[in-house]
Order: sequence, then structure tokens, then C-alpha cells
Amino acid sequence: GWYGKFCNISHVCQCSSDSICAGVSRSNQSICICPMNRWGNRCLLENNICQSDKQSSICLNGGQCITDDVKLPVDDQIICICRNGYGGKRCENRVNQLILSFDKGIDLPQSMIVHFIFVSSYGRGVVTNGSAVQAIVPYQSATIVYWSNEYHISFAQLWNNFYLILIQKQYNKTAIVRRQIRSLDRCKHLSEVLDEHIVHYHLLRRMKYYQIPCEKYAPHLQCFYDQDYFCFCYSSAYQRLANCFPFKSTLQYDCYGYSICENNARCIQDSSKCPKSTICVCPDCYHGTRCQFSSHLFGLSLDAIIGFHIQPFVNLTSQTLVVKVSLCLTIIIILLGVTNSVLSWITFQDEESRKNGCGHYLLASSIVILLTMIVFGLKFAILLISQMAYVSNELFLKIQCHTLDCFIRIGLTMDQYMNACVAVERLITVRKGVRFNQKKSKRVAKYAIILLFVWTGITNTHDPIHRRLIHDNNEDDNEMGKRIWCIVNYPAKIQTYNSIINLIHFLFPFVLNLISALLIISMTAKQRTIVRTNLSYRKLLLVQFQEHRHLLIAPIILISLALPRLILSFASNCMKSTTDAWLPLMGYFISFIPPMLTSILFILPSKHYKKQFSKSMKTIQNAIASRMPFTQN
Repeated sequence: GWYGKFCNISHVCQCSSDSICAGVSRSNQSICICPMNRWGNRCLLENNICQSDKQSSICLNGGQCITDDVKLPVDDQIICICRNGYGGKRCENRVNQLILSFDKGIDLPQSMIVHFIFVSSYGRGVVTNGSAVQAIVPYQSATIVYWSNEYHISFAQLWNNFYLILIQKQYNKTAIVRRQIRSLDRCKHLSEVLDEHIVHYHLLRRMKYYQIPCEKYAPHLQCFYDQDYFCFCYSSAYQRLANCFPFKSTLQYDCYGYSICENNARCIQDSSKCPKSTICVCPDCYHGTRCQFSSHLFGLSLDAIIGFHIQPFVNLTSQTLVVKVSLCLTIIIILLGVTNSVLSWITFQDEESRKNGCGHYLLASSIVILLTMIVFGLKFAILLISQMAYVSNELFLKIQCHTLDCFIRIGLTMDQYMNACVAVERLITVRKGVRFNQKKSKRVAKYAIILLFVWTGITNTHDPIHRRLIHDNNEDDNEMGKRIWCIVNYPAKIQTYNSIINLIHFLFPFVLNLISALLIISMTAKQRTIVRTNLSYRKLLLVQFQEHRHLLIAPIILISLALPRLILSFASNCMKSTTDAWLPLMGYFISFIPPMLTSILFILPSKHYKKQFSKSMKTIQNAIASRMPFTQN
């Protein structure tokens, strides 16, 4: 409504209501951006060529019809945007297909670039090239690349590696070419096939040696490259020779400064003049079509691990193995977790079980576990349903995005701290002996539970603040189509803080459990050496271990469960790509094992807690029986 140097000149947009008013011209006329099928200075005129009943006969094979300048002849006013696999002015032709599969040993990124080389038969064999950007879907056994232009050589770029696909003398525009890319097909860099001092020669001098690698590494070497040339080896008159053509292996485009990539990823387009497709090359520990997911194993979300393995509009029985295994594990974890929390609550809701702080910690833990399991079930169900494209309500997805992951993090962390508090209190019990004050212990436990809840809540507030939804509109009309992702994107300082705080929440309870277990054994053994002088310290350790095993079982098992997750996190650091999902998935589900074991770790080894559990169960059974109609007679 305003324009001018100081935005002080009023202007009423004169464009049609369904167009966009982009500004004002020097003659004080509105600059209008017209929707499809409208034209004119103000977008008031219609062109109904593409709206006719014969639209399907204008653009064939599902092509989209749009109109061009009405001043052109009628046939030239129509532009057809063809679906993948079709080409021609009216999408009437099938185009060349490359159906590519990959050896298991090849590390696959989210996307790849397939380069096509055309060698002209005229003159000196002028070389032109083009590139196609193609997404690699984890759950598909093969990737299809469509190319409508003539070519003689094709090779794929995965990460920074090149793999030879095809060399052909004659081009067939409707051919369907199937190739399995093997590790042996990798084109080596010049530094791998020539001496280091030759590699540093000037280009003209260096190229004199380019015949050597083909002869030296025959017959396995198929191709090699440097920053300026790409060479492939061929046989001629009982010798292997190199045929080279200009190719900038390090050439990259920056998407004209309009990158859609996240987390400082590189934006690469298939062409500098008229780009049709874009990919994001992710830095280490990030993945996704837009590098939107952080894959550091500490704090790794379920979205980042299995999201890309969920197939849209495909029923559960036909989903990938990763999804099926995740679903089964989720059901098992929820059933065991809810059962465990209910049994724990039955035991510790009785006042007799809460004579000291341990009972209060375990009661709080049972409530936290129950809530965590419910939230975890909701999280998995929403992720599965939304990525299968059955739920797309943005408000609903936004609310769950900002809340559920944070609640799960807080719940798991609280449970770890509750278990550590139990271990510390048992250590204090052994240390104090008959001087242990149960009333003070109960009072301290109540304050500790509140403080721990505040501590875990405050230290995790950064997570929902930096979460958001993004629309991932894949440019290929394939199954990955349009998705809505819940992502978390931390600034550099917050990322450092997140890593540190996750490490603290993990290591601190781990260290407390370990130290408490060792000190309980050591202190009880020392106490008995004073009374039983006829036994050696080593034998006393074994005796004390037998007598106090109910105090030691919990911390020892919790330590054993924490160690694999700790080793996985430090050994792997992060998930490199979505195809490498099993290791992070293992680490993610291991974190839910301790919440399933409260009744096994703390109730079964203790005679007192088992007695209270039996008492509480009888009370509940009597209460139920008294309300049954048939028991009134």
C-alpha cells in the first residue's frame, strides 16, 4: 500500500484479486504477477487453452499444461511440464532410463548427481555435459534416473566419489539401462594412481603420464580424474590407453545465494544456466534431503533415525524392516514399561514402603515411567501416521513437535536420577548404620525430587524453543513427495551446550551408581573385618556381596545397560546417513530398558518390598471382591 524512498506515497494495487502485487512502476502502475491462465498488465485477461475439456490431449502422459505469451501462435502458447520418464513438446515420448542399484559396501548419501557426457561426431569431438540430481530412497532397492538428452558416457557422484555407470557408442533414447554400481566401479583420483611428484606437475606436463595408470592397473582400473579432466581406460591393439575429456570435478554452484539447505550444507544445482533440480551436500553428522536432521547419537530423535524409512501411502505390512522392527520394539517397551510402573506404584503407594527416602524415589520413578511410556507411544504413533501421510494438520504436528520429544527426554533423565538417588541413599544407609535418620531421609527425598524435576526441566528448555516444522517438497514425483518434518536446529553455542548437558545427564547418574556399588561392597567388608578377624578381606568381600546383593543388583545392572550406550555414542559419534540406521536405533531403544526394570531391580531382590507388594495386592483384591455383586451373598 506504500512506496517511495521513505515509504510515504500511498498506492492502491490495481492487479486482479488472484494475482500478486509485486511493486509499482515509474508510471505509478502496479507490477502484477499473474497466476496461470491469466495475462495482461493487470492480470485481468484469461487464456483458457489449458482449461479446455481437451487438456489431457494437449499434454500427454499426465503432463501439466501452462500458457505462454498470447502474442505467439496458438501452438506455441502451450508449454507442457512433463512427469518424470516423459519428454517432448507434448510429453509424448518416453525418455532414457537408468535403473541403478548399489553394492552393500557403498556408503550412500541422501542424493546423488549423475553426470552425462555427449561427444559430438563432428569436428574434433566437442564434449558437452549435463547432470541430473536424484534422491536415493533408503527403502527402494533401485534408483531410477531419467535423461532426455543424447549421451555417450555416464557416471555417478556419491559424496566426493565418482562411479562409472555406462560407456556407449550408440544412443537409444527409449532404452532402459540397468546397472549395479560396485566398489570396483569407483574412479580413482589422480593422486591414487600416479606418484605424488607427478601429480604436482603443471597440467600440460602432467597429462603426458595419463596413459600409465591404465596400463599399470589393468584390467581393474576403469577410470580416474583430476580437478580438470576425467579419463576412462579402454583397450586398443593389446594395450590399455586413457581417453580424457574436460570435466571440472570440483565445480559447485551456490544456488545463486538462495539455498534451501540447513546447517551450513552446500547447495548444488544440476546446471548454472537453467537449473532444474537441487541437492544439499550435508556436513558430517547431518542428514536429510535438506540436511535438516542432526544425527549426533546423544539426543538423537526417532524422526532422524527412521523417518526416511517410512514409506508414504504404504500399509504397515509392506513397510521396511527398520520400521517393522521399531514398531515391535516400541510395543514391547510400552507393555513392559507400563506393567513395571503399575507394579512399582502398587508397591510404593503403601506408606509402609516409604519409611525412608528410597520408597519416595521409587514411587516418583514409577509415575514418571508411566507418563514417559504413554508419551513415547504417542510419539511413535504420530511419527508413523504423519510420515505415512495420513495426518497433515500443521497445528497438531507443531504442538507435538514442541512437546513430545522434550517430555521423553525429561522422563528418561528423571528416571536415571531417581535410580542414582536410590543408590546414594543405600550407600548412606550402610555408612550411617543404626544412626541413619529415616525421617530426615524422607524429607530430603521430597525436596530432591522437586529439585531434580526443576533441574531436568530447565536444562532441556532449549530443545522445544529451537524446534520447528519444515516442508520437504521433493522435486521428483516419487514416493518421498511432500513431507512435514519436525526438526531441531541449534545455533553453534546451543549445540555445544546441548552436547555437554546430555553428557552430564548421562554420566552423572552412571558415576553415582558405579561409585555407590563399589563403596557399599568395600565399606560393609571393612566393617565386618573388625568383628570377624578370622576371615581374610577377600573372603569378607564375597560374604558381604552375598548378604547385600539386593543393594548391589540394581546399580550393577544399570551400569551394564549404560555402558553399551556410552560406548556406541563415543565410538560412532553420529549417524553418517539414513541407510546406517541400525546402530543408532539400538542406542535409542537401549535408553528405554532401565525404566522397564524397576520392579525387577528393586522389588524382587528385597524381602521387605516383596512383602509390601503382596500386602498391597491382597488389599486391592479384597477391595475389588467387596464390590463384586456375587460376593454380597
